[in-house]
Amino acid sequence: MKNSDMIILLCNTRGVVEKVLEDSLGFFNRLTVPIDLNILVLPEVLTDYKDFWNKILNNYEENGTDLFFSANDNIMMFKASGYLKEDMILLYGHGEWSSDMPILNHLLPLTDKDQPIRKLGNKSKIQRGNNIYKEWNTELSLNEFTSLNNELVNKQRELMVINTKIESMNKRLQLANNNMKMFTYSVAHDLKEPLRMVNSFLSFYNDEYGRNLNGKPREYLDYVIDGAKRLDRMLTELMDYHKAVTYATNERVDLNEILTEVKEILKKEIEDKNAQITSEKLPIIFGSVAGCRQIFQNLIANALKFVPQGREPIVNIIYKEDKENYKFWIKDNGIGIPRREFKNIFTIFKRVGNTEEYEGSGMGLAIVKTIISNMGGEIQVESEEGKGSVFHFTIKKEAVN
Repeated sequence: MKNSDMIILLCNTRGVVEKVLEDSLGFFNRLTVPIDLNILVLPEVLTDYKDFWNKILNNYEENGTDLFFSANDNIMMFKASGYLKEDMILLYGHGEWSSDMPILNHLLPLTDKDQPIRKLGNKSKIQRGNNIYKEWNTELSLNEFTSLNNELVNKQRELMVINTKIESMNKRLQLANNNMKMFTYSVAHDLKEPLRMVNSFLSFYNDEYGRNLNGKPREYLDYVIDGAKRLDRMLTELMDYHKAVTYATNERVDLNEILTEVKEILKKEIEDKNAQITSEKLPIIFGSVAGCRQIFQNLIANALKFVPQGREPIVNIIYKEDKENYKFWIKDNGIGIPRREFKNIFTIFKRVGNTEEYEGSGMGLAIVKTIISNMGGEIQVESEEGKGSVFHFTIKKEAVN
């Protein structure tokens, strides 16, 4: 493969390309738009393509999937990522020409002419009674055995090639993810210093001249100060988000001690709102101390924050386990979450509800999901508007390396 170039496509949710935003390779520029990707994708990777598309529709984004398209006797590998926004999907990534598709060719099984199967005789008469019948059955069994053996060899060959392909894709994906994490963390870190200077001068200006401002000037200054503080908080939490993937996952963690620490950290909020936090006795697990602290702190802090005015927060923590997982439920009596937002709330910078009344950056639940995923678990939410939410998550019993 060669000639790697950027491709950016704007598609509808049915997989139809409505606009080619960038195609340095020239594959899609040679086609008439709109065009359905389903008719371009090679049959050998149709299942991968459908899985990729469904993940975008269900999770709003998906990264780093190898797709193969064919048109005008040309074959292209498109290392695609996708992002869903307002009923449109943005596909982007690098394309590479492929003339022979060696990987896919290896996936094709041996044909009949390649298989050394003995052909059955064409005897139509029984010349020696049952003796010929027995000879026929012996030949039939030999051919069946040979056919099954060749089929097994083909399946083993397919499996070996698929495993090799998966291993290669995983290495490339890990490299891409590591590069993206380093880039994002570096950008967030480098922006902190100039933002710190902006905040310092805003604070100085407010202290020196703020008392002399009234009306619109005072209002505008408050907007600027508030915006700078929110940006600083977002950058800090973006750095925390990328730190979360580096947490150890084989530390001994007493979750009862973690809960005590979290209550102490949130002591002021708990006392100010007269909140009640109850819990069953929690287990000692193997995972991440810092990660578990962030999980419980974020979920309990949200339960304390997102309550109707005048309602005292009640948080109840339930624990169960099975052979493979520890299971936790954190239940609150807050404002609840609209059902349409269930999948959105774990996306970075995604906020729901009244964003003016409740402060936040939209990073907390994204951090929680990342930490839980790294410990081999999953998180889900059940909620009813006005009555509260239940966050259910699992953590693998066996330490994840």
